[in-house]
Amino acid sequence: MDRVYVNLGGAWSKTTIHTLIDAFPEGQIALFDHDQLIGIVLSMRVDYAKFSNPHTYDDLIGQKKSSETIQKVMQSMV
Repeated sequence: MDRVYVNLGGAWSKTTIHTLIDAFPEGQIALFDHDQLIGIVLSMRVDYAKFSNPHTYDDLIGQKKSSETIQKVMQSMV
């Protein structure tokens, strides 16, 4: 994630990822090769009354927000 999302601050913290898992477990996917984690897919629920189409990632979390702010935004969408 650090290489792919450089402009978004790199990888999310473990706390942020756990917040996603707690808020929307059926929307998260982990890929394993035997016992080795090789990839993840993370998603979040979006209140379309607040964020109608089209929207950007920055619209959802705000540009360059801290992981603490991202967690608060995600929790407000649940």
